[in-house]
Amino acid sequence: MRHIHKFGGSSLADADCYLKVAALVRRHCQKGDLVVVSASGDTTDHLLNLSLDSLPALKAQQQALFAGIDGVDKVARLSAALADDINAIEKALQQGISHNDWLLSFGEIWSARLLATLLDARFLDAREFLVIEDGIVQSESAERLQAIASDELTIVTGFIGADRQGQTRTLGRNGSDYSATLVASFLEAASVTVWTDVSGIYTADPRKLEGAYTQSHLAGKVATELARLGSPVLHPRTLGPLDLTRQQLIIRCTFAPDEGGTRISTERANKNLASLTWRSGVYRCQAADASADVRAQAYAEEDDGAVLYLPFAFGDQAEAVTLLALVGQGLDWQSPAGQALANVAQQGGLVHQAKGPEGLSLIAFVRELPAKPLLARLHDQLFAVGVVVLGVGNIGGCWLDGFAPRLKDRLRLYGLANSKKQLFSLNGIKPADWRNEFAARSEPRFSGDLLEAFKKAPFAHLLLLDLTASKAVADQYPKFLNAGVHLVSANKQAGSAPLGEYDRLHVTLRQSGRRWFYNTTVGAGLPVQAAIRDLLGCGDDLEGVGGVFSGTLCWLFQNFDGTKPFSELVKEAHAKGFTEPDPRDDLNGLDAARKLLILAREAGWRLELDNIHIDNLVPEHLRDISRDAFFERLAELDEPLLAALNKAKAEGKLLRYVGNLRQEADGFRATVGLETLDATHPFANLTAGDNIFAIQSRYYRENPLIIRGPGAGPHVTAAGVQSDVIQLLSWLA
Repeated sequence: MRHIHKFGGSSLADADCYLKVAALVRRHCQKGDLVVVSASGDTTDHLLNLSLDSLPALKAQQQALFAGIDGVDKVARLSAALADDINAIEKALQQGISHNDWLLSFGEIWSARLLATLLDARFLDAREFLVIEDGIVQSESAERLQAIASDELTIVTGFIGADRQGQTRTLGRNGSDYSATLVASFLEAASVTVWTDVSGIYTADPRKLEGAYTQSHLAGKVATELARLGSPVLHPRTLGPLDLTRQQLIIRCTFAPDEGGTRISTERANKNLASLTWRSGVYRCQAADASADVRAQAYAEEDDGAVLYLPFAFGDQAEAVTLLALVGQGLDWQSPAGQALANVAQQGGLVHQAKGPEGLSLIAFVRELPAKPLLARLHDQLFAVGVVVLGVGNIGGCWLDGFAPRLKDRLRLYGLANSKKQLFSLNGIKPADWRNEFAARSEPRFSGDLLEAFKKAPFAHLLLLDLTASKAVADQYPKFLNAGVHLVSANKQAGSAPLGEYDRLHVTLRQSGRRWFYNTTVGAGLPVQAAIRDLLGCGDDLEGVGGVFSGTLCWLFQNFDGTKPFSELVKEAHAKGFTEPDPRDDLNGLDAARKLLILAREAGWRLELDNIHIDNLVPEHLRDISRDAFFERLAELDEPLLAALNKAKAEGKLLRYVGNLRQEADGFRATVGLETLDATHPFANLTAGDNIFAIQSRYYRENPLIIRGPGAGPHVTAAGVQSDVIQLLSWLA
């Protein structure tokens, strides 16, 4: 299938830009594709205001674009062709000819000729096929292009065509995008990619509103409505020629080609809200006698058509207003989004509000644009995700230091909290300065404060990162979900809660429509739960899971060879941040058991924590004392563990802390504890701190599916949290 690519004037502003575009064409195009180009930079403006005095400067500007071309012959050919054109233009100017379509056509001709030379591609003047009469593209244009299309890479002039007498005609300003979609429709191309100076269609104009972000996908009718209301990216006519059931339009940035851009098609219905837009140069006109052509250009009307809102002044009583609109699908003024827009519009002096066709837009006409902070707050209320980080210790600190400064535009750091203090800010918290802000501005935290903060948050969505190990926090998940909060947790308590609580949580998830991501509760950043979900989704049956589930215990026993007391290794692991704040939460086996339980439930096995036999490494007399007292008496672990190690050595084996879960004829067998393993066993030789998971199933019975990697440490866990955050954003898109 052919693909059409279009490059605008800003993408072809200078000689370096042409080289970049040539590289992009080589990377993204194949034989048979067509590339439609606009005039370079501001060339069309120069042509519109051309005179004999300014002609030498225009020639010099075009010659400067040849700087990146290799090959004297190529430069000579382009220079000769340019000289011929300049001579023809000079004669026309001397005869008083200016501001006509023939003169304007040279911008696209020069641009296409230059790019074709750079690429050794075919040059095609659109006047050979595009027939324009009275501003309307004629049907025979398709047959003409089909007759001359080839398997070569072809560079085509945008914007221009010719009438049946061969006289040059144009499609109007911004007509090159329209040229590209016309070419795509004539040749039934699979897609059109419009390369421009922005990365797609944004939730608002990023030049006017910091924090606007690109939409990855829009329905065609939404994009058309956005263009009608003045989007600077799309011309209203651009989408018209495409059959979006078979073709798609893609907006990408020439200068950031690896950013995803926006895809416009009917592949799926996009979410309700697409963009907040505004524009000046709109007029409230008394227009009872307006023609049908004038009425067709109206954004809205009132008093049964006696008053029109137009992009130009009409009549003697035209009043200048500003258009403020929300574009999407199924929009209604009674919805929270509609009410939010109406409230902000009141601040600008609301004149009239209207609803676009098919509920594709809500439009408010105001006397002046509301203040930028109000618009920013409205944008956040409609589009942004407010992020609250609960637990700013090891994992939370790593996430805030490493990932929060790189938060995507859609995310706002709204709150920080630990067990004692909290900080919430409607204006956001600067990720790069979170430590200082939390130290200087945090307040004491009380029960219920989180829910109150969620209710006040001015965001379209809220996300709580639970990076604690708190049972009290996990118990509040249903309340958070019912308050509209999405959850990402590294906290194992909810996933390993008693079955009654676990079931009620999942009922709340379904009823609330919120999402809960918890992949870091097992294996830090390793895709263990995802692997189990994928196997089950493909019709496999899980039969068992075994492995080393605790990165902390892996680190301890990989390093425990008798040369250093076990208690010293525990202190070292704690200092490195490998253990829980209280190492007994690792040494008692509960952490490994909870992970085993979470995996069992992921597989659909209804186990309780009491069903797992746990080998607790903490002697009973040390289990209920304070943490400080435990550290003082830590050496009391050394003698029994050294005895176990020596026994394993005497058998020629290694001592490891292993978990096993198997489905057997009479039920499940689930254990976590010390085992002696042969040196060749897969669980025996790990990098210190690793987890390993051996998943057995009907498909992987004799040769288990092995997942291995770092399973402890704040940095890998923070990376896993970030992966969950990205998954949530994909789900929300």
